[in-house]
Amino acid sequence: MNKKIVVLFITICLLLIPVKTHAGKDYVADRFDVDIILNMDGSMQVTETITIRFMGGPFN
Repeated sequence: MNKKIVVLFITICLLLIPVKTHAGKDYVADRFDVDIILNMDGSMQVTETITIRFMGGPFN
């Protein structure tokens, strides 16, 4: 029973390791602007504007 738990634990740990495949593509978020308007009734209007620069070819 303990061997099964250890194998399960190791499997879960290996699945949680981030894997990055390098395909020569990259992106950078140059700007991240947030405009927040607080309304009289306590609600908010949030507008987010993100400027992203893509490098290395088309992304899909």
